[in-house]
Amino acid sequence: MARTPIRTPTQAFEAYVQGHDDLSTAYGNRRDPNQTMASWGSDHWKNYGGKNNENRFTPHSYRYTEAGRKGTGWKTDAEQAAWDIDQAVNAVGGLFGNRGSYYQKYLNDVYGLSKRNIEKSYGDAKRDLGFSLLRKGLTGGQADVDLQKRLESTKAEGLASAMRYAQGLQNELKANDAKLQAKLRSAAAAGTLGADAVGNYRNQLATGSVVPWDTANLDWTIPQQLFGQTAGVRRPWEDEDNTTTYSGSVT
Repeated sequence: MARTPIRTPTQAFEAYVQGHDDLSTAYGNRRDPNQTMASWGSDHWKNYGGKNNENRFTPHSYRYTEAGRKGTGWKTDAEQAAWDIDQAVNAVGGLFGNRGSYYQKYLNDVYGLSKRNIEKSYGDAKRDLGFSLLRKGLTGGQADVDLQKRLESTKAEGLASAMRYAQGLQNELKANDAKLQAKLRSAAAAGTLGADAVGNYRNQLATGSVVPWDTANLDWTIPQQLFGQTAGVRRPWEDEDNTTTYSGSVT
């Protein structure tokens, strides 16, 4: 036969009296026949040595629920259920509470790695361009200035693309977390997920791999017209270099 959950002080102090034979006998011989068992048990516990007697079972110990044994307060069934749900929902919030810092770190890591690769690619292209201009005797002139600007522009476009790429990966991470959080909140609100079980889902939090933006997308190719060619004047480089484009990456 299932026992009725003890959730109120009245039930607990009645169980306290009934759980001790001497107290049951004493209650039967009480002076005031109108005094309830709960009132008599409470009076005995507080004023007649009950709480100071280590051989006595405390009223709390008679509470049949786990929450009761933990002493989370006297609650009705409805109040206890609401309290459990509130604790579970708060636990879900706590699980995702520090994710903002992780999102930012992930974005920084992806962009930082992309940036290093772009700057290396830029450095290679700039060095190759410099060698070519020097070989053709064009360093320091307008062609040099224009081509350097072109490389700078390509670098800036690459960094902007790398940031958009990092933000896209960050958004995917957030979206995966949002799906899990909605699932857990729904279960917690329905009372099917307890606060103690929320931590079991920590290993399901989304983690992102730090993959850089592909610098192969960078086009360091320079149109020949930026060399400052004048109509009717022979191009100042060898015929074998006379192609429609010039690439700073030694193509």
